[in-house]
Amino acid sequence: MLAEQELEQALSPDASVASKQIIYLFGAGATHGEADFQGSDINLLMNSNRGVDGVSHQGSPILPKDVAGAMKDLVFKVLALHEFVSNLGIPERRFARQTLCAQICINSFARAITGSFARTRYEDLQYFFQKFEHPTGSDKTTFDTQSEKIAAILDDLWQAFAKDTKRLRNRSYILSVYLFYEELSGKEGVISAEEKTKFAEFILTLWDSLKDEASKGIKRSDEGLYQFETYLSSAPGEKYQIERRHERLRAYYEHFNNTGGVTGLLVSADAA
Repeated sequence: MLAEQELEQALSPDASVASKQIIYLFGAGATHGEADFQGSDINLLMNSNRGVDGVSHQGSPILPKDVAGAMKDLVFKVLALHEFVSNLGIPERRFARQTLCAQICINSFARAITGSFARTRYEDLQYFFQKFEHPTGSDKTTFDTQSEKIAAILDDLWQAFAKDTKRLRNRSYILSVYLFYEELSGKEGVISAEEKTKFAEFILTLWDSLKDEASKGIKRSDEGLYQFETYLSSAPGEKYQIERRHERLRAYYEHFNNTGGVTGLLVSADAA
């Protein structure tokens, strides 16, 4: 119980951390979230290899360097090499796939232990990697259970998306796709082949609609899609944004099942 309380406290968005600093290249003004939403591989940061507050000079969060052990092996040697992850269309930035897998793990583990999502800043990942560096007792049981579950979910997602996996280009979107599928699969982790096909169609339809809406600029007209874009581009690793995206995916999936599309979802302006 004490270990669970320690993890829950560490994953709290109220944990004391320094503010994230962003240095813009020639004052371009684009955030990493905005660039990632567009699938950009440009270098936004003017900085050394050390990075600024956990962000590398290539625009990807730097994973903890001073940890080793079970969690790091799971992320680097197993999940990042999984066929689904390997075929994603995310930009080839330094440790981009490993970062995504770490974000998946910390949230999957957090939901299993605390029932809520986790923030994915550098400090959070560092604590998480250290906690599961050499897990024993109940931590080892949790580690083994969640490791197997995550691998099984990735297997399902590869089966569902197959060659269309490369169309998924945004890490924050992919993180939410994973977490939503994990929820749909339930404790048994079983989803029918028909449901997998429908899920992939939904996710790709929503992604295409998000891009189409963003391309309209000031002429955009779908408030729901606009809000979801902000959930992806503004502070996408914060716990509250992960929660917002998850709730909105639920709403969109129900809307998709009822209408066959994702546009026109009625949302509150206060949800932005």
